[in-house]
Amino acid sequence: MASKPTAQTAIDILERLKGNVGVAALAYWITPNSILTLSGARAYCDGVFYHSNKKQLAEWTTEMAQSIEALKSITDIYFAEAKVDKTTSQENYAGYDAVFTIGLNFVLNNTELLDDSKFDLAQQMLSGEKLVEAICTLLKQDERFMQYSKENLNHMAFGILVGYPDKAILGLVSDWEKDDPFAEPFIDADIRGSWYYICPRPVYSYPRHLVNDTHINTHEQLWSGILQDFYTSSFHETLAKDSIFKSKANELGLYR
Repeated sequence: MASKPTAQTAIDILERLKGNVGVAALAYWITPNSILTLSGARAYCDGVFYHSNKKQLAEWTTEMAQSIEALKSITDIYFAEAKVDKTTSQENYAGYDAVFTIGLNFVLNNTELLDDSKFDLAQQMLSGEKLVEAICTLLKQDERFMQYSKENLNHMAFGILVGYPDKAILGLVSDWEKDDPFAEPFIDADIRGSWYYICPRPVYSYPRHLVNDTHINTHEQLWSGILQDFYTSSFHETLAKDSIFKSKANELGLYR
């Protein structure tokens, strides 16, 4: 049984990271999507930091790579890489992709969209892209999803990795498969604190009739509670006042 995700798990990891590489590096890992992953609630997180200067992007990438190496000595990282890349609109950014083993074990234990062979994934040490492909292969073998498009299987696989509830994933993808212009509208999950810092926002959508679904409501409360506990903790309150951290967070464009 995977451990229950908590803000304290993220705090413990970041406290040790600060001791290894200094306070400025925490700015790369302090955003809501990364906090939820460090807490063990999700397998995957990413950082995306924009700048027009390629030298600055290269410097950030080096710093992220150093922090990833430090994290490997603190917690079990399934896969992680730092890189300079472009958006689909050709905007340059430096970023990282990371899958943490604690979160991978949690999401695999909590999804019923995959059969028991899913647990083999935790031992295979696949890259982020290969891991999504492996999950898609398992989904395609399930008679419930055999007719789903490759694109929607990819959406399902990603949803599993980022810890979205099964009902939200299925509700969304099954409606996309129908491609009905009169389909029920979707609503965003109520994740409090998801905009605390600017980042790829950890919010999912689901069909409106699920708004009072117990499973989804419990999930919304779990994620909201983790973020509230983290951002109101003495650890974060002290960090947020640190001039070195604030300078780095501002440099990375984390403030709204």
